[in-house]
Amino acid sequence: MAETFFELRLYEVEPGRMRDMVTRFEGPLQGLFRTHGIRVIGAWHTTAGPRSPLFVYLMQWDSMHARDQAWGGFYADPQWHQVRTDTNRGSELVERYDLNFLKEVLPWCGVALCDDGCLELYMPRVAVGCGTQARQLMAEQAAALLQPYGATVVAAYECMTGDDLPRACLLLSWPSHDQRQAGLACLEQPPLGRADRHLLQPLLPDR
Repeated sequence: MAETFFELRLYEVEPGRMRDMVTRFEGPLQGLFRTHGIRVIGAWHTTAGPRSPLFVYLMQWDSMHARDQAWGGFYADPQWHQVRTDTNRGSELVERYDLNFLKEVLPWCGVALCDDGCLELYMPRVAVGCGTQARQLMAEQAAALLQPYGATVVAAYECMTGDDLPRACLLLSWPSHDQRQAGLACLEQPPLGRADRHLLQPLLPDR
């Protein structure tokens, strides 16, 4: 895997400890990520969706070699082990996590939510053997399908790894919860099938 790709992590956090997870991420992890070349382009916690609340973040990598080197250095860093001990406070913050490698279909266009708006992580199943059609729908039709509801595609990806493949991954920006409710089914057409849908609360400033 030599070309740029993305890594999406969804963490199940110990009940009642999301605030501790956010504090860890927004605090000491930022310096460690910079030190080891880990580029986070978005971080959120879910306010609704399967297994919610989840802690979610998205990274961009130039190559698998660069990723392996960065995470190898991170996990070997004594500072990380100290941060983990200090912030766990006797029990692990993360109970389990899902990791997905993603291939870009539509590049990140930025997020500018209005006061009533919401951001959604939309992960539909893709019919087996229909990856090309799914990529075409995301790249060529999704924007038009969302337009009547004032929604936009922030980014779109094809999942290369993870559970329950084949699957796609889109970040959607909705102008309001009412308009999201009205447009819930607009992308649910072949080859996209039933989706996991997560409403997101941003943590970090938009890149």
